[in-house]
Amino acid sequence: MTASAPLLPRKPSDFKPVISIYNHISIAAPPLAVFSAVLNTTTWSSWNYYNPSATIYYRPPSSVPQPKPSFLDTVAESSSSFLSPGCKFTEFHCKEAEEAGVGKPQNLEIVAIEELQSQDGKNGYRIVWRLLDWSDWLMRTRRVHEFVASGNGQTEYNSWTELGGLLAWIVKWTSGDRKMKSLFEKSFEGLKVYVESEGNQVQFLDN
Repeated sequence: MTASAPLLPRKPSDFKPVISIYNHISIAAPPLAVFSAVLNTTTWSSWNYYNPSATIYYRPPSSVPQPKPSFLDTVAESSSSFLSPGCKFTEFHCKEAEEAGVGKPQNLEIVAIEELQSQDGKNGYRIVWRLLDWSDWLMRTRRVHEFVASGNGQTEYNSWTELGGLLAWIVKWTSGDRKMKSLFEKSFEGLKVYVESEGNQVQFLDN
């Protein structure tokens, strides 16, 4: 797929990445439709090649203040399967990822879900999550997803996956980052088909 420059500025990570993986795809649907499919973990088995399932195992108590944008009420409040600010979840990987050594289940936390608007009036959404499984000196990761209206009825979906720490060097030396990028691309392509076909199951020939 063809890479494009990010449409909106991102906050820098709080660590120095050893690896930064960029993926992009254009999808013929409004940003909210694409954003909602990524938030709804029950849809992942239909399009997400790399991470076909996830289990949400923690949500902040309702008494704990969370920076929850008002738009999220219309997207996530009606279902326990939707990712939301502060929740923690385990994502599982496809067989190809496991065989390539980049498929161990991971525990993650949603750091932010934000509504965006660029200076030129483009609207969109951002999701940020981070890895919980390792000490910071061993591995730190951050994944940023952005879904931005392109002005022609399409959504530009950009993501940046950043890895830091000692284990990130091992991933880099073994070319694990290249494999991850390839697997992310399959998920992006699956999401495009899923959303543009209004929720039809995606058939991966090599899954």
